[in-house]
Amino acid sequence: MRYARSIAAFCCVFCLLFAGCQQQTWQKGQQVELDLYCLTTKGMGEDSWQLTTDTQWVEQAEAPEDFVKGILTKMKQIQERDKEPAIPPGVMVTEVVFYGNSVIVNLSPEFNELEPVQRSLAAAAIAKTLDQLDGIDFVKVSCATENYEIDSDFYLDADSLVLDESAIQFNAFDVTLYLLDRHSGYAEPIVRTIKTEEKELTLEMVFAELAHPEEGSLLQSPVPQGMEVPSIAENDGICVLDFAQMTEEQAGQMDALAIRAIVDTMCSQEGIRGVLLRVAGRPLSYYGINGYDGVLS
Repeated sequence: MRYARSIAAFCCVFCLLFAGCQQQTWQKGQQVELDLYCLTTKGMGEDSWQLTTDTQWVEQAEAPEDFVKGILTKMKQIQERDKEPAIPPGVMVTEVVFYGNSVIVNLSPEFNELEPVQRSLAAAAIAKTLDQLDGIDFVKVSCATENYEIDSDFYLDADSLVLDESAIQFNAFDVTLYLLDRHSGYAEPIVRTIKTEEKELTLEMVFAELAHPEEGSLLQSPVPQGMEVPSIAENDGICVLDFAQMTEEQAGQMDALAIRAIVDTMCSQEGIRGVLLRVAGRPLSYYGINGYDGVLS
């Protein structure tokens, strides 16, 4: 009796470990036809992406983990016309682990370096591909790095996948920003491209971009560090920037050069002919910054 119970317990554990993707006719070397999810831009602009499929035969391996790794390798090797892998070449599969009807796919640190939409599309492609296998109901796509954060993980099942085959459309807008060169004492114009799902470029987007420093450059943002993104309104061509607050240190950074750069940036946007600067509804002179209370152009 004790022997029978041991055999039964072993079988239960075995089934839990291998139910993930073991099918009723599990055999090493057997070919399985799967829809491998990938990306396409067919019929859309270069900044538009949607998930599509590439049907291939994948050979089963003896271990479920090896079978899944083989599937993910196939996904990375897709080279059809108008299609490309959802998992970029630099991202490696480091580990596949089964827990009952769940599978964890651990990816290399390069996954965390992708743009958020790239990570989302890659995770969705992995989940939608593996969801076709019998016994897999839940997929976790994870990337453990030194700077690991829990929100880097994707926990996905057939019901939680919000990404479908519909297009993710990004519009690109080139904007001119004026950044500070403190050594020369000038505000230098640079051009950046803002990509957004919105159909129109907003003044909020432009100012948020202006607040970011230029990476790898000595040029500085004219927006004092730590100053909150203001309330922005447009009235008859006048852009009203109303900052939430201003500390004494921030007020010291709002010199003539910084103000000129902010004004030139906002006035370079279509339809804007002047800028009115306010802090919590008060003019700049309230903070000891004189000469800039009116509309600046």
